Amino acid sequence: MEPLIQLRNLEKVVEAGPNKFFLLRRINLDIQAGEFVTIMGPSGAGNSTLLNIVGMLDGAWTGDYYFLGEPVHKLNVKKRNELHKANIGFVFQSYHLIDNLTVFENLEVPNLHSAQGDEIMQLFKRLNEAGTTIIQVTHSERNASYGSRIIQLKDGWVVGDNATAGAPVGAAQPA
Repeated sequence: MEPLIQLRNLEKVVEAGPNKFFLLRRINLDIQAGEFVTIMGPSGAGNSTLLNIVGMLDGAWTGDYYFLGEPVHKLNVKKRNELHKANIGFVFQSYHLIDNLTVFENLEVPNLHSAQGDEIMQLFKRLNEAGTTIIQVTHSERNASYGSRIIQLKDGWVVGDNATAGAPVGAAQPA
């Protein structure tokens, strides 16, 4: 069965003067339709960069990217946007800052209570069980465990690609 997403030697480079910085290095991944995949890694590892490329929000990269067999790497911006609009949706984490807190204090404040987070993750799990492919980026081991696979990034490289058990131990199950 052909993968929903195929990435071959995908790289993302930014240039600062004479220097090149690789945000992603030689990424080779297959994601099947109906998978629930988590992308994890420390901040700066390339997690969001990879998600933006897979989500077709970023077109400035090299390598081969196939979506539903379509060569995304060969599509012009208009065709890529059409493919994105017809097949991809995003749920973004809120980025609101609290004015009277320092940057450090804002970083310590969670955007959701754990019960709300569990409800959202259970919704994603139900959508996945109904056939929707889910790709999430998270730093939460608990949220990552809802998926069927964790792809770990470090310094722009894939350093791990492992199956998970499914849902976290002790998580409330949908009624």
